[in-house]
Amino acid sequence: MSSHYAAGSTRTELERELRDYEQELSQAALDVASAVEIGTPEAVSSREESGILKSFRNRKDALSYFNPKLERAHKVVVVGSSLKGLLHPGGSADAATRSILRERVSQQAREPGEHDKKTDFVLTHPAFADLRANQENRDKQDIALEVIESLMYLKEWDAPPSSIHLYLGTPTCFGILADDQMILNPYPYADVAFQSPCLLLQDGGYFFNTFVSSHFGIIDRTMVVRLSDLPADIGDLHWSLSEFQKRSDQLLEYAKQSTTRDRSQSDTESDLEKHPGFNDIVEAARKRHSQHEG
Repeated sequence: MSSHYAAGSTRTELERELRDYEQELSQAALDVASAVEIGTPEAVSSREESGILKSFRNRKDALSYFNPKLERAHKVVVVGSSLKGLLHPGGSADAATRSILRERVSQQAREPGEHDKKTDFVLTHPAFADLRANQENRDKQDIALEVIESLMYLKEWDAPPSSIHLYLGTPTCFGILADDQMILNPYPYADVAFQSPCLLLQDGGYFFNTFVSSHFGIIDRTMVVRLSDLPADIGDLHWSLSEFQKRSDQLLEYAKQSTTRDRSQSDTESDLEKHPGFNDIVEAARKRHSQHEG
């Protein structure tokens, strides 16, 4: 009798403990859901200070969301490498984004002085484009030719030459400023940026306040070449491509040889050297070719 009572008592206690545990789990789940939905006070405060409104997996998703703002904005500044994805038909950006930009530019040309919407474009100067092409493992002059083709599209849209700026360096971040909001899309060292995450930022946050002057503000600084005669400028840039490539090659080669340490510059970005016997294979091939040449 006493053992039966003890067993029943133990079972009752276990059931009560299980109910308590289930209630704790339920409350924890509610706490997590609430934190995800509204954020903890610390997370909310940090997000508000940064001005981050939303994040996106890639540039196309960000631009699709940003299009209504881009269409309404009075002041727009676009910063990128060649802007192929935005300006070329069939580019990586949302097709509506290209249409919005084209209409903004064309309306500005049709109604000079009356149209209160202004759009500026900042592209990499073709003289520096091959430095970026090397990073992306692309052929020489690829990006420079994309820049020149973008200039041709802007010419077709009747863009004012004064709205086009060529930056004397390789870009660090694709971005579009539209009044009090901006999209930022950082450039990875060894890949294209349009596949990388993007941030949507609001004026007042420290991200926006920093980039509005130090990134989009470059159009007012000496590191950009301002165009004045678009057809002539395009022709001169295309004529100079071979010289740009030659000087880029010289600069890269000089940089690789600028230190006296052996193998301070990697000869390859692959992991082949890690494979057992690979170096022996390479050395044997070198000896064979040396004998043939001799």
